[in-house]
Amino acid sequence: MDKNWISRLANDIERKHGKEMRDHIFGDFENIKNTHKPTAAWFANFTKGLDELNDRKFAIEVLIKQCPCTWKEAEREKSIRESYEKSNSFEEFVLLCDKTGVVSQIIEYEDNIIYLLKKPRNKKTAGKCGKGCHCSLASHTEVYASDLFCHCCTVGFDGRPFRKVFGDDIRIEFIESFITNGNPCKTAVYIPKKVNW
Repeated sequence: MDKNWISRLANDIERKHGKEMRDHIFGDFENIKNTHKPTAAWFANFTKGLDELNDRKFAIEVLIKQCPCTWKEAEREKSIRESYEKSNSFEEFVLLCDKTGVVSQIIEYEDNIIYLLKKPRNKKTAGKCGKGCHCSLASHTEVYASDLFCHCCTVGFDGRPFRKVFGDDIRIEFIESFITNGNPCKTAVYIPKKVNW
């Protein structure tokens, strides 16, 4: 449980919605034991609280902005940029991205849309609704959560290198995830068409 990340998120919520709402959503997260059952119970209350915030757009923006995961981000950005510059068609762009292995989640594509699909993570200790989830915070959940939380990983983590290459206006869309009872996690990225495509 990354308590620094949770603290930043809680501060953003408090700035817009006040301390009472912050406490309702986050509770006493600083003192939660970093073991499966307490984390799963906290996560269930946290995601329920995000839904009760009734400010979906703000919650999504904050989760995307505060996404703490940066695994191979510079390498992923470089691969996307180079693949885009070298490609003579959308299909070639997708194949080049896939060939590097850095953006290995791309399995499906159509028109100018690539779909990033995450295969389930094999965790024997995961909760019944968190099985397959790549997020250590969510993987132990015993209840299905709303899609709000998943924007952190899908649009935030998966989308960030695409945003760095194509700009903040690129459309990146969450579709489904393990903790929303989907399989697999799926994100759509709308790639701008090049003149020579």
